Amino acid sequence: MYDAIVVLACGVGKDGLSEESKRRVELGVDLFKKGKAKKILMSGSQSNGVATESELMKEYAILLGVPNSRILIENESIDTISSAYFVGKIARSLGWKRIVVVTSSFHARRTSFIFKRTLKEINIKFRYVRTFTSEKREDDLLNLTKKLMMDNPRGIKRALLISSIYIALKSINTFSSSI
Repeated sequence: MYDAIVVLACGVGKDGLSEESKRRVELGVDLFKKGKAKKILMSGSQSNGVATESELMKEYAILLGVPNSRILIENESIDTISSAYFVGKIARSLGWKRIVVVTSSFHARRTSFIFKRTLKEINIKFRYVRTFTSEKREDDLLNLTKKLMMDNPRGIKRALLISSIYIALKSINTFSSSI
């Protein structure tokens, strides 16, 4: 048994969770109902102005039959790198030793690379929702991530900083184009 099932978000729109996020939650709930863990941790902070991805994923999991008391949320992360960082903080504070991370197949290699480098002391398994996307896109994402994350704590902090700056610039661009 795992200490927790970690479900990574994959977008939210004005109408709620993206279909990809829903599919990830469904897989996480399926694992939970099969007794793979007693807790589910939803990870993601993008917001549709009403709720964050993790809050919406929690609501969806409750609709699918998971008790509210069994679901934790992490809503500080802005991307996969910061998800690994904040999930790691929660895992360490709760003494978790084994987790299973749920994401999409197009995201598999990158997620594995990031989580294994960030949570070295935790035994991590991965489960994937099948998606159809270009292998080149996945290769490009993984190579960029490897450049950002050197294999030491400074590399992870550097990647978090770059990620935060990117999101801030993206938000400024979105705001300035709307006025």
